[in-house]
Amino acid sequence: MTFGYTLENHTGRDYELPAASYIYKALANGKGLQQDVTVKWEGGTSIPAGQKVHIGIQIAYEYPDGQPKLGDQFDAFTHRRLAEIEGFVALDQVNRFEIRFPKPPTMK
Repeated sequence: MTFGYTLENHTGRDYELPAASYIYKALANGKGLQQDVTVKWEGGTSIPAGQKVHIGIQIAYEYPDGQPKLGDQFDAFTHRRLAEIEGFVALDQVNRFEIRFPKPPTMK
């Protein structure tokens, strides 16, 4: 699954998103953050000063019976997985930022 976001840099300098190893899943019901090695950025990670950039956060899920077929079975699998997370958090340890990426409302 890939979640799309538009990021806007309101500063006067370029900003580089933290490495993918610093992206965490924000677990549902306040259960904290969880690292997942399948989570990664899709697209660029640089946000030029004063600009908007479209990025994606991609997460891989293994389907229990191989490749899923579209339909009710796939929808149920997707909804179960999405119910486990509230979104994502990127931790910028250099600048001491926490960037929250909520789960899109259409995915709830």
